[in-house]
Amino acid sequence: MQNHERDCVYRTSRFDVYETDLVKRSGGVLRRGYIKTANAVVVLPLLIDGGETKIVMIRNKRFAIEKTLWELPAGTLEAGEDIDKAAARECEEETGYKAGNIQRVSGFYSCPGMVTEKLHGYIAENLSFVGQKLDETEQITTEAVTFSESMEMIKSGQIEDAKSIALILYYQAFIHKHADGV
Repeated sequence: MQNHERDCVYRTSRFDVYETDLVKRSGGVLRRGYIKTANAVVVLPLLIDGGETKIVMIRNKRFAIEKTLWELPAGTLEAGEDIDKAAARECEEETGYKAGNIQRVSGFYSCPGMVTEKLHGYIAENLSFVGQKLDETEQITTEAVTFSESMEMIKSGQIEDAKSIALILYYQAFIHKHADGV
C-alpha cells in the first residue's frame, strides 16, 4: 500500500481526525478522512453461577447515539499500558469482577474504512466480585446472562454492539464448542 501524506485536521483528548489524498485508478485524487485512535480491549467475563457459566454483560449508556446498549466490558489502552493489564482493568472497572485468569483470544478492526482502532478480545475467568470503579461519566449496570440468552439477544437484535457480537460469536464458535467436546 502506498504511503500518503496525512494532515491532522482536528484533535480531541481521545482521537484525532486526519485527511489524506488517495489516488484514483482512473486518475486524479480523492480526499478522504479517518479517525486515528488508540487500540482497545474487549473482555468476555465468564461467571460460574450455580454450576452454570454465564456472561457478565453491561448496559452502557452511549451519548453519541443516545441509547443504552448491551455490551461486553471494553476500553481504550492508555499510552504505554500493557494490553493484558488493560483488559483486566477494564473488566474490573466496568463489571466489578476481578479476573483470576485472563487470556487474549482474538483481535479485529471494527471499522477499518474510517477508524484505526484495533480491538483485542479477551476471555476472563475465575471471577471474584470487588465492586465497580466507573469513570466519572460512565453510566453502566451489569447483568449475567447465559450463553443461550446471549445468542438469542444477538439474533433478535437486542445486542447491537459489534465488538460484543464478534467476541461472543468467536467464543461460541471456536472455544466453547471445543470445551463441550463438540
